[in-house]
Amino acid sequence: MNSLALVLKNKSLDFDSLNEFLSSIEEDVIINETIDYYKVVFKDADIKLLKEAFESYLFDADSKMKVYLDTFESEEELEDKLDVISKYFNDSLTGFIYDSKTLLDELLNPNLSEFKIMVFKEYASDYEMQNLLKVYIENNMNVLKSSKILYIHRNTLLNKLERFRLATGYDPKDFKDAYLIYSLLK
Repeated sequence: MNSLALVLKNKSLDFDSLNEFLSSIEEDVIINETIDYYKVVFKDADIKLLKEAFESYLFDADSKMKVYLDTFESEEELEDKLDVISKYFNDSLTGFIYDSKTLLDELLNPNLSEFKIMVFKEYASDYEMQNLLKVYIENNMNVLKSSKILYIHRNTLLNKLERFRLATGYDPKDFKDAYLIYSLLK
């Protein structure tokens, strides 16, 4: 299985030192340059070792580069991944090394503190209510299971969920509202 690395271009990234680093990982490395990033293809390189190598390079080089790592089996699969990933892989990301899961998680959960205040209203700084909501949603909105975990009576849990709905207009017992609430809690 082949490995792919997309390295986002930026002013602090020196291509010669990056090329030297990439060649030190594997001799059979292919680097293609696009407008926004370098596409690096490694033949038979372990993705975990690549991640460790990039982490040490980021630390040693004091570079601000961003890297996306993934595997692919065919050129067609590679092109499909590049089409999707290149649309979302940009400077606004807050981390440094990504794979498909971490990129998706960051894209789905941007820092929306203003929206959190709008949705949660008086509960925006209420840790107890936020924890209650998180436990409830993470347990598939199961009242009995959640109440056991929270060490409260099931009616107490239902009453608190109802107070949240009345205060905010968002019902944690409704899937769409629960999804929005949970996204803001992460």
